[in-house]
Amino acid sequence: MSAKYQRIKKQDLLLPAPLRWLTRAFSSITLAVVLLTLVILFGTVASVPIAFLVKGMLYGLFGGVLPACFIVLAYLIGTGRLTKSDDAKQPKKKPGLLLPIGMVFCGIAIGALAVVMVVQVTAEMEWFRLQQATVIYRMPALEMTELEFYSWWPMKLILGLFVINMVWATIRRIEFKFENIGVLTVHTGIVVLTMGSILYGRYKLEGDTILWREDLGGTAVNSFYDGTTPAVYLAHDTKNVMLALEDLPRYNDYDNDPSTPLPDLSIELHQSDAFKEVFGNKLKATVGGFVAYGELEPAWVDAAKRGDLNTQFPNPAIQLAMGDENKGHAEFGRPLIAFLPSERVVEESAWAIEFLSTPSQTRLQALLESFEGEHGLVVEIPSAKYREVFSIAKGKTIQCGDTGYTLTIEAIGPYGMSFATRGYEKARDTRAMVQINDGEKTYRRLTMHRYPERSQDFVPAPDDPNAGPMGKRTAPNNEIILTYLDTSKPQFHLIAERRNLKEIQLIARLPGRKPIAGTLENAKFPIGTAGGQQIWIHISERMTHAARILEPHITPKAERKPKDEGTYLHALLPIDLETQMPDGSPWKKRIWLGHMRYPIPEYADAFHAPVDVTVPGIGKITVSFSRKRIMLPFSLTLKAFEMQPYPGSDIPADFRSTLFVNDPGGDDLTGDTRLNNPLIYHGFKLSQTGWDPGNPRDPKNEAKDEHGRYINQQRFSILGVGNNAGIRIIFVGSCLIVAGIPWAFYVKPLLVRRKKLAIQQELAGGAKPPKSDDVKDRADEAVPSPVAAGERA
Repeated sequence: MSAKYQRIKKQDLLLPAPLRWLTRAFSSITLAVVLLTLVILFGTVASVPIAFLVKGMLYGLFGGVLPACFIVLAYLIGTGRLTKSDDAKQPKKKPGLLLPIGMVFCGIAIGALAVVMVVQVTAEMEWFRLQQATVIYRMPALEMTELEFYSWWPMKLILGLFVINMVWATIRRIEFKFENIGVLTVHTGIVVLTMGSILYGRYKLEGDTILWREDLGGTAVNSFYDGTTPAVYLAHDTKNVMLALEDLPRYNDYDNDPSTPLPDLSIELHQSDAFKEVFGNKLKATVGGFVAYGELEPAWVDAAKRGDLNTQFPNPAIQLAMGDENKGHAEFGRPLIAFLPSERVVEESAWAIEFLSTPSQTRLQALLESFEGEHGLVVEIPSAKYREVFSIAKGKTIQCGDTGYTLTIEAIGPYGMSFATRGYEKARDTRAMVQINDGEKTYRRLTMHRYPERSQDFVPAPDDPNAGPMGKRTAPNNEIILTYLDTSKPQFHLIAERRNLKEIQLIARLPGRKPIAGTLENAKFPIGTAGGQQIWIHISERMTHAARILEPHITPKAERKPKDEGTYLHALLPIDLETQMPDGSPWKKRIWLGHMRYPIPEYADAFHAPVDVTVPGIGKITVSFSRKRIMLPFSLTLKAFEMQPYPGSDIPADFRSTLFVNDPGGDDLTGDTRLNNPLIYHGFKLSQTGWDPGNPRDPKNEAKDEHGRYINQQRFSILGVGNNAGIRIIFVGSCLIVAGIPWAFYVKPLLVRRKKLAIQQELAGGAKPPKSDDVKDRADEAVPSPVAAGERA
């Protein structure tokens, strides 16, 4: 303790108690150690997943504390401190060593066994598996990034108290003398570095922007998108509004529906002034939930049960569920949409179910026809009033009475490919290829079982260069109508009226048996057996106005990419829009937005794109979910971009963007930014972070110019944009620490030794000794304290 601090402590006695305690605390080394320990604990909690923290505490409790208790108890027994003596005058008898040693080994064994049990239990618990990558700032109560967590007020408070402690202790404990320059420099550097770190966390900006090549229509860009803060963009007519979502979650799922177990979330966008400037009080927009990691998937819902969907045109549909006789399970079912051919059939290897709405009488009559075998053909010749049903097989020839028609079955079975026609996408069918001879000409008919409207004729056309190997493809000749019936496996046909789904008819066609028809009772029917149990199909829902919408699907934790969590790359945002119809009735609609890295149409895909909504009384609104846009004090134009591959390969070795910087308040600049070689302008660092790889399936992707550079792979460049707020202050603080440490550890001890030698020589020569305080000060300075040496940093 220096003489200076001893004098100051005496002066502190004159201060009132609370102030005296406060100034003593901030002058102590203990407070600095405590604050630095809190910083270390804060960093540990921020970087170590919760599961490992809990495991560490359990290991410490059972593997450390428990054996330690046995060891302490063994020590007390071995030293006789727990031994009682009947006679106070008689010394306590110490027990033998066998019991204490046994207790030590017993404690170690019990601790090891406890650790093994903890390992086994934690390995089997689902919570530990799910929280292996979850750090504390990802919990629902916090929801922030790592930088935001380190800039959180507790960390700022700890650092602020540490700075005050450092400054106050330096002023009160260290003499301002020449030999103490090193210690004062180290302390000053620590304070400066800490203040720079606080400024860095407060004013740091980091994000990126996309620039399109000027020769391909790219224009100047004067903004970039923040790397962490999400935002919603709304466009109406010529007005645009950006609403930053500072309070939006990041890692967990939320919903404002009380029927779900998810936490509640409700962010009212219409309360902001920017929103009111565009829409006034006519429209309400609320962020009613959040999906941290998921994707939008198509789903069918009944528009008649929702007020935000069109119910003008009926679109009958039913929802099937597979199960036993008592209950159907939705996870083993699917919807059947009558007017969408690709969605009206569920086809399995052992059975098939088809849903038809108000089919024609011709189709109904064909489905009720009987024949022997697994394949049948209905033949109709309207001009001859001829109609007959035949059992068919490959190679069979049929004489159609005295009509003059001869039919030959050339092939039966799967069509072999899925349809590409709109509405029939990915649908499959079985077919019969029939050769038709009417006595004058011969041609082929491809007649379909499930989709008879897709049947076609192939007419020989040797002189037509566009004809295929089977002939010219034409619509079926209506002089003869062929209907192919496939009962090679059980076929179930559900039939209902367009606007009345209460009564559903069932036609069941089983191989080798006559069709069974009747009204479906209790909305269920058996389709077969599996594993000795009968399988039933249940109709769980009936939709008169089926509408296809996009609904969120939450990705399971095990299927997520850890590096993408918290980045909003896979986030989904529901926005609830509310207004009033012209007649005063309420209008509501929920839209789901996929996150877009950039809120521009050129960077959109099928699900991560702006959503257009027509709002009654307002008109068309375009809504996007992206990141907060930050304006730059200058604008950037991409003059050229070049990807430089490694010699003899297409592997990128370097990227170079040639930028034109237009500064309204300064001089313009043309410069390059390359990989690991950013362009720095007015405190902003412009670094190369991405580029346009092009479409690898497009042959034009490999086109090069006369210099060997790719032409179509380099349409845009992605630049990282950031500032270095406080970095110079941090650098100065680091330099002060580096400069002060050698002085404190090497120069100061040398100076102190020289002073001590001079004092000894003065005393040996009979000189008048210095004052006691001066001697004590010099003696104290002979050995620097840990604080003075900078160890408090």
